[in-house]
Amino acid sequence: MSEPVTIAVGEFAQGFCPSTPQEYADGLAEILTGSLAITGVNFGSTEPTADQRSSPLLPKDANGNPLYPGYFSYSTTYAKWVMLHPDFAGKVVLWEGDATVINALDGGETAALTATTGPFWEIVTAFVDKVPVGAGAVAAINVNASVVTAGAGNPQVRGVHFIRRTARLYRRFP
Repeated sequence: MSEPVTIAVGEFAQGFCPSTPQEYADGLAEILTGSLAITGVNFGSTEPTADQRSSPLLPKDANGNPLYPGYFSYSTTYAKWVMLHPDFAGKVVLWEGDATVINALDGGETAALTATTGPFWEIVTAFVDKVPVGAGAVAAINVNASVVTAGAGNPQVRGVHFIRRTARLYRRFP
Protein backbone atom coordinates (compact mmCIF):
# COMPACT_ATOMS: atom_id res chain seq x y z
CA MET A 1 0.00 0.00 0.00
CA SER A 2 1.44 3.37 -0.96
CA GLU A 3 0.56 6.65 0.68
CA PRO A 4 1.06 10.12 -0.83
CA VAL A 5 3.76 12.32 0.66
CA THR A 6 3.13 16.06 0.62
CA ILE A 7 6.23 18.28 0.42
CA ALA A 8 6.05 22.02 1.07
CA VAL A 9 8.82 24.53 0.46
CA GLY A 10 9.11 27.50 2.78
CA GLU A 11 10.87 30.76 2.00
CA PHE A 12 14.57 31.50 2.21
CA ALA A 13 15.56 34.16 4.70
CA GLN A 14 15.90 37.71 3.38
CA GLY A 15 19.33 38.06 1.76
CA PHE A 16 20.03 34.28 1.53
CA CYS A 17 22.77 33.96 -1.11
CA PRO A 18 24.64 30.64 -1.00
CA SER A 19 28.19 30.62 -2.30
CA THR A 20 28.39 26.87 -2.97
CA PRO A 21 25.96 24.18 -4.17
CA GLN A 22 26.25 22.53 -0.74
CA GLU A 23 25.18 25.74 1.04
CA TYR A 24 22.18 25.93 -1.29
CA ALA A 25 21.28 22.27 -0.61
CA ASP A 26 21.61 22.79 3.15
CA GLY A 27 19.46 25.92 2.98
CA LEU A 28 16.82 24.14 0.92
CA ALA A 29 16.72 21.22 3.33
CA GLU A 30 16.06 23.64 6.20
CA ILE A 31 12.91 25.06 4.57
CA LEU A 32 11.39 21.78 3.30
CA THR A 33 8.63 20.14 5.30
CA GLY A 34 6.72 16.99 4.54
CA SER A 35 3.75 15.00 5.71
CA LEU A 36 2.51 11.48 5.13
CA ALA A 37 -1.19 10.69 5.04
CA ILE A 38 -1.73 7.65 7.25
CA THR A 39 -5.26 6.36 7.66
CA GLY A 40 -4.68 4.98 11.15
CA VAL A 41 -2.24 3.45 13.59
CA ASN A 42 -3.05 0.81 16.19
CA PHE A 43 -1.66 1.51 19.68
CA GLY A 44 -2.10 -0.71 22.69
CA SER A 45 -1.37 -4.00 24.38
CA THR A 46 -4.14 -6.07 22.80
CA GLU A 47 -4.48 -7.48 19.30
CA PRO A 48 -6.38 -5.15 16.96
CA THR A 49 -9.67 -6.29 15.45
CA ALA A 50 -9.90 -7.73 11.93
CA ASP A 51 -11.10 -4.40 10.47
CA GLN A 52 -7.92 -2.69 11.79
CA ARG A 53 -5.44 -5.01 10.04
CA SER A 54 -4.62 -2.53 7.26
CA SER A 55 -2.97 -0.15 9.76
CA PRO A 56 0.39 -0.69 11.49
CA LEU A 57 0.50 -1.81 15.13
CA LEU A 58 2.71 -0.07 17.70
CA PRO A 59 2.33 -2.22 20.82
CA LYS A 60 2.63 -0.56 24.23
CA ASP A 61 2.91 -1.99 27.73
CA ALA A 62 0.44 -1.20 30.52
CA ASN A 63 2.32 2.08 31.23
CA GLY A 64 2.15 3.24 27.61
CA ASN A 65 5.81 2.47 26.85
CA PRO A 66 6.70 0.97 23.46
CA LEU A 67 7.44 -2.76 23.59
CA TYR A 68 9.70 -2.92 20.51
CA PRO A 69 11.49 -0.51 18.21
CA GLY A 70 9.42 -0.50 15.05
CA TYR A 71 5.93 -1.65 14.20
CA PHE A 72 4.00 -4.80 13.37
CA SER A 73 2.08 -5.43 10.13
CA TYR A 74 -0.62 -8.02 9.69
CA SER A 75 0.58 -10.86 7.45
CA THR A 76 -2.07 -12.73 5.52
CA THR A 77 0.59 -15.35 4.73
CA TYR A 78 1.01 -16.24 8.43
CA ALA A 79 -2.36 -14.91 9.71
CA LYS A 80 -0.41 -13.07 12.41
CA TRP A 81 0.89 -9.62 13.28
CA VAL A 82 4.63 -9.79 12.43
CA MET A 83 7.74 -7.61 12.54
CA LEU A 84 11.10 -8.46 10.99
CA HIS A 85 13.81 -9.10 13.58
CA PRO A 86 16.32 -6.21 13.44
CA ASP A 87 19.42 -8.47 13.40
CA PHE A 88 20.40 -10.52 10.37
CA ALA A 89 20.51 -14.32 10.50
CA GLY A 90 24.00 -15.62 11.23
CA LYS A 91 25.11 -12.64 13.38
CA VAL A 92 27.26 -13.85 16.29
CA VAL A 93 27.39 -12.02 19.63
CA LEU A 94 28.65 -12.74 23.15
CA TRP A 95 26.08 -13.70 25.79
CA GLU A 96 27.10 -13.46 29.44
CA GLY A 97 24.19 -15.09 31.14
CA ASP A 98 22.20 -18.21 31.75
CA ALA A 99 22.25 -20.51 28.72
CA THR A 100 18.76 -21.79 29.54
CA VAL A 101 17.18 -18.42 28.61
CA ILE A 102 18.81 -18.05 25.19
CA ASN A 103 15.81 -19.58 23.38
CA ALA A 104 13.56 -16.89 24.90
CA LEU A 105 15.73 -13.88 23.97
CA ASP A 106 13.96 -11.24 21.85
CA GLY A 107 10.64 -13.05 22.21
CA GLY A 108 11.90 -16.39 20.91
CA GLU A 109 10.71 -19.73 22.22
CA THR A 110 11.61 -23.39 22.47
CA ALA A 111 9.73 -24.67 19.43
CA ALA A 112 10.36 -25.82 15.88
CA LEU A 113 12.17 -23.18 13.84
CA THR A 114 9.94 -21.55 11.21
CA ALA A 115 9.59 -17.99 9.95
CA THR A 116 7.38 -17.14 12.96
CA THR A 117 8.22 -19.73 15.65
CA GLY A 118 11.25 -21.02 17.49
CA PRO A 119 14.27 -19.28 18.97
CA PHE A 120 15.91 -16.18 17.52
CA TRP A 121 19.30 -17.16 19.00
CA GLU A 122 21.25 -20.39 19.44
CA ILE A 123 24.59 -21.29 21.03
CA VAL A 124 27.40 -21.62 18.50
CA THR A 125 28.70 -25.02 19.58
CA ALA A 126 31.91 -24.61 17.56
CA PHE A 127 33.04 -22.05 20.20
CA VAL A 128 32.23 -24.13 23.31
CA ASP A 129 35.42 -24.43 25.41
CA LYS A 130 37.43 -22.59 22.73
CA VAL A 131 39.25 -19.27 22.82
CA PRO A 132 38.45 -17.25 19.69
CA VAL A 133 41.35 -15.78 17.77
CA GLY A 134 41.21 -13.61 14.68
CA ALA A 135 41.32 -15.74 11.53
CA GLY A 136 44.73 -16.07 9.92
CA ALA A 137 47.59 -18.51 9.44
CA VAL A 138 48.06 -19.31 13.15
CA ALA A 139 44.35 -19.73 13.90
CA ALA A 140 43.85 -21.87 10.82
CA ILE A 141 46.75 -24.19 11.70
CA ASN A 142 45.99 -24.56 15.42
CA VAL A 143 42.20 -24.87 15.38
CA ASN A 144 42.13 -27.50 18.14
CA ALA A 145 45.07 -26.28 20.24
CA SER A 146 44.37 -25.62 23.91
CA VAL A 147 45.89 -22.32 25.00
CA VAL A 148 44.37 -22.11 28.50
CA THR A 149 44.47 -24.83 31.13
CA ALA A 150 42.77 -24.96 34.49
CA GLY A 151 44.69 -24.73 37.73
CA ALA A 152 46.67 -22.37 39.93
CA GLY A 153 48.99 -19.90 38.25
CA ASN A 154 47.02 -19.79 35.01
CA PRO A 155 45.20 -16.69 33.81
CA GLN A 156 41.66 -16.19 35.03
CA VAL A 157 39.11 -16.86 32.32
CA ARG A 158 35.51 -15.69 32.13
CA GLY A 159 33.22 -18.05 30.29
CA VAL A 160 30.69 -16.56 27.87
CA HIS A 161 28.43 -18.07 25.27
CA PHE A 162 28.77 -17.21 21.61
CA ILE A 163 25.25 -17.04 20.25
CA ARG A 164 24.13 -16.77 16.65
CA ARG A 165 20.92 -15.40 15.13
CA THR A 166 18.83 -18.22 13.70
CA ALA A 167 16.91 -18.10 10.43
CA ARG A 168 13.64 -17.13 12.19
CA LEU A 169 12.41 -13.97 10.45
CA TYR A 170 9.53 -12.49 12.40
CA ARG A 171 8.51 -11.43 15.85
CA ARG A 172 4.82 -12.12 16.54
CA PHE A 173 2.24 -10.12 18.43
CA PRO A 174 0.77 -10.95 20.83
